[in-house]
Amino acid sequence: MEQPRRYRNPPIEEALCEFRFQPDQDWDLTIPGKLHAKLSDEYAGKPQQQMAVEVGLEAQGGRPSKLKYDEGLARVQLVTENGQRMVGVGPDVLSVHMLRPYSGWTEFQPQISEALNAYWMVAQPTGVSRIGVRYINKIIASQTPVEVESYVSRPRLTRRELFP
Repeated sequence: MEQPRRYRNPPIEEALCEFRFQPDQDWDLTIPGKLHAKLSDEYAGKPQQQMAVEVGLEAQGGRPSKLKYDEGLARVQLVTENGQRMVGVGPDVLSVHMLRPYSGWTEFQPQISEALNAYWMVAQPTGVSRIGVRYINKIIASQTPVEVESYVSRPRLTRRELFP
């Protein structure tokens, strides 16, 4: 297998893996605390709340518009003491984050597995409806206009390479 390319200044600001679970039960507010107890060795920082606000405008011809406003807890974030890694948990969702410096999939994948196994034991979901892996890059262009092809190439990874 080919060695991964090592960059002097890697562009990855954040890597994250998000699992969406089948909505089969009411959200149990004790799940974040139970998950934190299972992952407290790694995620020893103070848990943080991420709030969500939803605003909507409903307009139908000939009727007055309705403004809908709703707020609530979106997720609880479990963080490491240095703040470089995080696990987010909310209703039917689990996300695992690694901030800069990203050390690679070989270190990130075990973190994902550990958090997913702990969530599975605590929340006991019936199944996964979606998995997403995202890399958030910051690329500083040194030329104007920018030729995107000179900065980005698309690697082809197999499923086996992603999950050995």
